[in-house]
Amino acid sequence: MVVNERDGLGDGLVPDYLTSVQLGEFFDWPYAYIGPNPDPDYGEEKPELVAQTVALEVLFQSHSAPLGLAFYDGEMFPSEFRGDAFVALHGSWNASQPTGYKIVRIPFKNGRPMSWYENFAVGFWAKGSRTARVWRRPAGLAIAADGSLLIADDVLESRHLRRAQFPGAVHPQHHRGPNLRGHGHNGNTSDQAGRPCNNPPR
Repeated sequence: MVVNERDGLGDGLVPDYLTSVQLGEFFDWPYAYIGPNPDPDYGEEKPELVAQTVALEVLFQSHSAPLGLAFYDGEMFPSEFRGDAFVALHGSWNASQPTGYKIVRIPFKNGRPMSWYENFAVGFWAKGSRTARVWRRPAGLAIAADGSLLIADDVLESRHLRRAQFPGAVHPQHHRGPNLRGHGHNGNTSDQAGRPCNNPPR
């Protein structure tokens, strides 16, 4: 699962995350964060739960806002992508330095995530270092029957579905990044007035 963590502790806290879930495990809210670290407001209320908080598997930059999650089981992308996770980072809304607004890939090995992630599809953030001006805010992901990655966004009234696909024959040793093609009710990659959509940073 992917989780949007709490706000109010500054730009550097609290990292969002991806992790597996086992019955009976405790995952911090609201008494702890990033493992057994007590929340400054609620940690003293349940110290026994703070101590039981499990370690998380993959941390995202704080306020990235992961929403969509899809595991790749298609044939279009390089073979090393099979079993890996794609995550849609919706993007921040109240951080002083905007972050997110992209699709990342988390490599898996033997059914477990590696401790890092890499950018897969960027360019949704058009410009702005304090207030993010974005073309899209990725939200949902799905693997299509042809093996391409479908990306849904939820920007205002100009929502789109995009397809990420690798052109031609692709070999793991040498491949290019994905092509992104958009499909929306107004058929463009901006708002209905042709401008980048303007969204407040998180």
